[in-house]
Parts: sequence; structure tokens; C-alpha cells
Amino acid sequence: MYLWGERGLVTAFFLDVSAVPSFERWERFLDLIELQRQGAALAGVWCVVEPEFGRKGFGYLDVVARLTFQGGRVAVLLMEAKLKTYRQSSWPSGRRARKQFNSKLNGQIELNHRLALALEGHRGGEDAELVEPGWLVGTDYVTPNGSRAH
Repeated sequence: MYLWGERGLVTAFFLDVSAVPSFERWERFLDLIELQRQGAALAGVWCVVEPEFGRKGFGYLDVVARLTFQGGRVAVLLMEAKLKTYRQSSWPSGRRARKQFNSKLNGQIELNHRLALALEGHRGGEDAELVEPGWLVGTDYVTPNGSRAH
């Protein structure tokens, strides 16, 4: 099997991290990215590669991982991967209103931040819509004509 490009990179990495039943590889990864665990060991991991949060919503993340630690604390990682540097993978924020901005790394990070804010305020329930907080309307996440930058 050959895995190619960003999807291949992400899929191969998380298949490898999850290849053993213990959480040893996950904990090593969390240490490498310096996630503050306060000494708590992992109790559970749920990970999805390339989840879709909508073309007109929060986009397509490379990875979402839900981590449960002993003691019950939960952390969610929203991750993007690029084959080039941040600078090469980004556009200036002045191009935010242009088509394809959200395919650039900084556009994807903005969408991930918006998703994190929406998840933080989400109250659950089968019919509960995932929406951004109202205060976002007055921020740079909005295009000059007042519409959301997607």
C-alpha cells in the first residue's frame, strides 16, 4: 500500500501512532507537541482522519482527535498537515475574501479556531446546531462586505 500527499502523510502517521493497543505512542506524540497533560496518562483516544465539517461551515480538517485522560479530563486536537513550510502554505490575511483562502494553512487554522469556539459553546443534543459565537461577526473572520469568509 502506498499513501501519498498530505492525506497519505496524515493517514500513515496516525495509523502508526494507533498501531499498538497501549497509548505509549500517543503519549510520546503528545510529549513531542508539548501538550500539557499535568502527568495524567491517557485512558482513551478517538481519532478521525479527514472529517468533513462542511464546505460552507468549518471545512475539512486533516485530523480530529478526542483524548480522554485518567481522572476524566478531555482534550480535543484539531490538526492540519502541510508538505511545505507555514510561509509557503499560507496567504496574507488581506486575501481572506478570495476563493481558496481556506485551503491555505492560515485559512485552515482560522476555520479550526472557529470550530473550536463553536464546539466549546455546543450544548449537545441530536438536533443542536453547531454554530459560531455571535461576537465573531465583528472580527477579521468576516469579509469586508460583511459575509463570513468561507
